[in-house]
Order: sequence, then C-alpha cells, then structure tokens
Amino acid sequence: MGIQCRRSGGGGIYSGDGAVLNLIDSSITNNQAGWSGGGLYAFFNTTTTITNSTISGNVSNDVGGAIRSLGNMTITDSTFDSNMSTGWHGGAFFQTDGDITITNSVITNNIAPDWAPSALFIGQYGGGFVPTLTITNSTILGNQWYACEKFASGTTGNVVSGGNNIFQDDTCNPVASDVIVSP
Repeated sequence: MGIQCRRSGGGGIYSGDGAVLNLIDSSITNNQAGWSGGGLYAFFNTTTTITNSTISGNVSNDVGGAIRSLGNMTITDSTFDSNMSTGWHGGAFFQTDGDITITNSVITNNIAPDWAPSALFIGQYGGGFVPTLTITNSTILGNQWYACEKFASGTTGNVVSGGNNIFQDDTCNPVASDVIVSP
C-alpha cells in the first residue's frame, strides 16, 4: 500500500539537502505526493543511486510522477512504469540542478498533462549550471505524447544518447545505434 503525502514532495521517499540515497533491489509503488515527486523527491545537492528497482503507479500533483530531483542521479537496471504528474512535465522524471544517467532501464506508460506531455524532463531555470540527461541501452516507450523535454529559461538542458536505446520518438537525441518505434 502506498503513502499519500499531501503537503510536500516525495510521496514515497523524501531525500533532504545533501543526502545520499542508495535504493537497491527495492520498489516504490502506489504513492501520491501533494506536490512534486510522487515516488521520490531528492532535494538540492543530493546524490541518488537507483539499482535493480521498480518505481510504478505513483502520482504527483505537480511534476515528476516517479521522481523529482534537484541533485545528481544514477539509475541502472530499473523500471519506471505507469507514474503520473498532474501539474506539468515529467510523467516519469523531472530533473533540474543535477545530472542524471540512465542505463539498462525501462521507462514505459508514464503520463503527464496534455499541455506538458513529456515522460522525462531535464531543465534549467537560469544560473550557470546546465544539467545533462544521459540515456544508454534503455527503453522509453508507450509514454504519453513524447519522451524527452529539454527546457530552459536561459540555456537548454542537455540530452545525450549513449546508444543502443529503443525510443518512442526522436526527442531524446537518438544516435545511429538507437531504434525509434512509432506508435
């Protein structure tokens, strides 16, 4: 059974300023955040490592159905399925102020509103740091509308394909070894 966090972020887990979180062989499912990060909210200056885990069925009443992160994040061998943001972008992830690396993972069936319909959001709101999303050997399919949103109020966030991905569209900057599967 999930948790409903009405006032703040992190319906399942909240990781505070400067924290280190290692989520290994775990599941974060069916949580709801009244604000951001239905499954997990990682605050400024955090380091989050997710390995061999599943984050599914979480709802954010703002952004980041699965995860809202303002720190650095590494994801390996994990699944993100059927998460939802109801406020803006990031049915699966909403990432700013840190880099995110996704390897050997599956991101499917995540939903964001029609006016902000991306599964993965990488953004920057000014300042000197430009975050980077790197995706390698992963599958991003069946998410509402499009896969990657590169947003900025100044400089656009970076999306880098490390290759050997299966994408639902070309918004994640595919390279020659990637495959795009049209719906």
